[in-house]
Amino acid sequence: MKNKGFTLIEMAVVIGIIGLVFSFILLGVMKKEEARDARIIADMAQIRTKAELIMVIEGSYLPLGCDYDQEMRNLCDDIDAQDRATPNKGDVPYPIFTTSPTEYCVTSELLVDYEGQENRYCIDNDGRAGRTTSGCSGFDCINIR
Repeated sequence: MKNKGFTLIEMAVVIGIIGLVFSFILLGVMKKEEARDARIIADMAQIRTKAELIMVIEGSYLPLGCDYDQEMRNLCDDIDAQDRATPNKGDVPYPIFTTSPTEYCVTSELLVDYEGQENRYCIDNDGRAGRTTSGCSGFDCINIR
């Protein structure tokens, strides 16, 4: 009578291979989220440029928002679309605009958490831009790291 079970070595090899495959998959997912964050940051830089053009053209930041024109709608839609490919993360909202005639602050959520805290990207009219866990306070980006 022949034993039809697996040896301990065969089981260890199979578990090792499964662990290796899982680590490659996890690494691939992390890089995709980081790439999507980079795209959101690039879109936010374009929003900053557009905000300065709006100030020159309109003489005020007040019309600044996703509905200003088709280019702004496209930027906001692209930021929103970055989360659709990563299920179970919630929905990244359009960027949040805080504007007055002379000041603005815009923040958007990012996909990769920072040390267990929510991660955002913030831009304002004073030239501050960067990752933050707080976003805007009034018209200023705060807690930029």
